[in-house]
Amino acid sequence: MTCKALPVVGISTYMEITMKFKFNKLISFLYLLILISPIKAYSIEKQNFEFVHKFKIAVLKGDKVEIGKLILFPLLRKYPIPSINTPKDFIKRFDDIFDDKLIRLIKDSDIQKDWQEVGWRGIMLHNGDIWMNYDGRIIAINYQSEAEKALKYRLIEAERKKLHKSIREFKEPVLDWRTERFRVRIDKIGEYKYRYASWPKDKPIHTEPELILNNGECIYEGSGGNHYYEFENGDYTYKLIVFLIGKDDTPGTLKVLNRDKLLLSEDIIETMIPY
Repeated sequence: MTCKALPVVGISTYMEITMKFKFNKLISFLYLLILISPIKAYSIEKQNFEFVHKFKIAVLKGDKVEIGKLILFPLLRKYPIPSINTPKDFIKRFDDIFDDKLIRLIKDSDIQKDWQEVGWRGIMLHNGDIWMNYDGRIIAINYQSEAEKALKYRLIEAERKKLHKSIREFKEPVLDWRTERFRVRIDKIGEYKYRYASWPKDKPIHTEPELILNNGECIYEGSGGNHYYEFENGDYTYKLIVFLIGKDDTPGTLKVLNRDKLLLSEDIIETMIPY
């Protein structure tokens, strides 16, 4: 990487970043927790039983308007599917999310057995297909219908065509973030294997990356969800650290080391692929 003059980033930019990422980080954190750490779940208390019951009744009736009232927006979808930001948008896209399988899953669920309280994280259905907070609002639907899977595939294929030919082959996109000086993209290229590509921050992605590194790893730090992607290039190590807890002003940090010496550390200031 070639170092260039740093642009000035004002405090208003960082405040905007903080507001933009806090909600996304919470949902991502909840989702990762069900994947990487054991969860102590407890039976539903009376008040929360009523919240879940109300949601179930709305689903049983097929009442899209009532279900929409129970959603805490924005309702995030898996990248590159856009988030759902309003009740009107939710009704329009309802059938893409609540397919017959999910509706049946909710209808057949036993509130005392299949819905469980998970400490401060909220209330989950099964292993996290749906998350509800303690105000009775749905904060995440991790279930993905066949319609959404097909849409995700089409959007990824459209995105692939915009990339430089050297990085068009991948299984799925992971991150596409900007620091003060660089644009960094990470793609999954195999089982547990990742590719790093970077450009000077203002260069478009259809141009050839300045640096491409293959066979990176994703490494988790404890059970909190924070993790990093690490790539080796001779004596140099490139790390893209993802913060899900503990740092609210940025979703991550790019670090470059020569052996153990830190050469560069820049926080993420913009995301093209949200995390």
